[in-house]
Amino acid sequence: MTLSTSPLTSLVISLATNVWNDMGCHYPRPVYLKSLLQAMRASRLLVHEHPLLILRINDKPISEHSPDFIVQDKDTLIVNLLVVSTITQADVNCVRACVNAHRRAAGGVLINFGDQRLTWMNIVQSQHNYYRSSV
Repeated sequence: MTLSTSPLTSLVISLATNVWNDMGCHYPRPVYLKSLLQAMRASRLLVHEHPLLILRINDKPISEHSPDFIVQDKDTLIVNLLVVSTITQADVNCVRACVNAHRRAAGGVLINFGDQRLTWMNIVQSQHNYYRSSV
């Protein structure tokens, strides 16, 4: 089954790809955070850094999450960055929790700068399906 990628997700992945092509995989995470933030702002996206999201069930707070970015255009996207050799299920669960906590988010994307090539995972809220992609 193929899942569609929102235009906002495609744009953020494209910007991350540009950062990856310029830098490669040997920098610490804060360097990628700053570089992608600058690229998103240069593209005139509305970006919130490290917002606090509270997951509630029956209006009772059960957990707090802070993604790297919430990016807004016509949609809202949760963005988390990694610099690891492999994306784990715990990493996916973190983004999933953020997407669930931000009820207006169309979905999320987990971008990994730490592998031999840029990899990402698109997380779609409405279907809760996950798939892995790479360049």
